[in-house]
Amino acid sequence: MPIYCHRCPACGNAPETFEHSHRPPGRKKCEACGRMLLRDYRRELASRPAACGEIRSVAAGVMPPQARQATAAMQQRGISGVRFDPRTGDAIFSSRADRIKALRAMGLHDKNEIKG
Repeated sequence: MPIYCHRCPACGNAPETFEHSHRPPGRKKCEACGRMLLRDYRRELASRPAACGEIRSVAAGVMPPQARQATAAMQQRGISGVRFDPRTGDAIFSSRADRIKALRAMGLHDKNEIKG
């Protein structure tokens, strides 16, 4: 499934878009500020996973009313690279390394990260 990367020129938000077809997505608006996103070709060409920026996880998420508390709890544990979307409750990780740290702190496991 192709990954398309975008960046907001106003607020710097950098979402990924997974498309089922190989046709590039149309114009998209930033979820954070509402401005039009620009396609970020440089990040799309990067070879590592999650190169576009933030990584979202529904499985590691919380209920939306708990998002603020969950973000604060992670910061108290010294994990600053994770926040929870107050609208959806999804966990949002800054990088793969932050995702691994946060998942371990939550007692979750990602089978893609198991080395063996």
